[in-house]
Amino acid sequence: MLNEDMVLSYLAMTAVWKILLVSAVAAAALGRRLAARYNSPTMIAVLFILAVGCVMALTAPPGTSLPASEVIDWYTHGEAYRDLLTSHTMPQDKANIIMFLPIGFLGCLLTRRIFRTIFFGAGFSLAIEVWQTFMGRSGDIMDLRNNTIGAIIGSIAAIIILQMRRKQKLDSTASTRDPSSAATSPARSTACSPPATR
Repeated sequence: MLNEDMVLSYLAMTAVWKILLVSAVAAAALGRRLAARYNSPTMIAVLFILAVGCVMALTAPPGTSLPASEVIDWYTHGEAYRDLLTSHTMPQDKANIIMFLPIGFLGCLLTRRIFRTIFFGAGFSLAIEVWQTFMGRSGDIMDLRNNTIGAIIGSIAAIIILQMRRKQKLDSTASTRDPSSAATSPARSTACSPPATR
């Protein structure tokens, strides 16, 4: 279980704060540009960059003593979350899935491309595992699988929301359209003009 010593030792790591600071600066500097590239709200782009930074802060620093599973366990004291964590899957597996849900969700809302978002999540997870191996930590192929699953679930949820919003927009457009103009337009187009005299 997560305890105060683990939290303090984690927060005392300068690498964590450097990653979070760089993420905040990148979100402020690149959020609007990234949103304009994909024609999406700026807030979505900013949140996506911050989500990537938070995942890096949890996984990238060498010797991190605050694994993601402990963070999930720390925030999940409710009965529903407790049941989720005590099911057949290992808590570490759930943590890796939950950790990449925001990346898949926000990334798909940003780009509106589900496969591009999934590929980004898988590539980002692979980069983390390779980095952890070089830094003396154990990279795990199961972490890559679970991170990708989290990105897939988040992307699917985003696609569902985008489809619902598109349907609502189409319905509202159809309801506000003037039916009288549509009814009279064929008559105007088919009206015969006086014959030209030679």
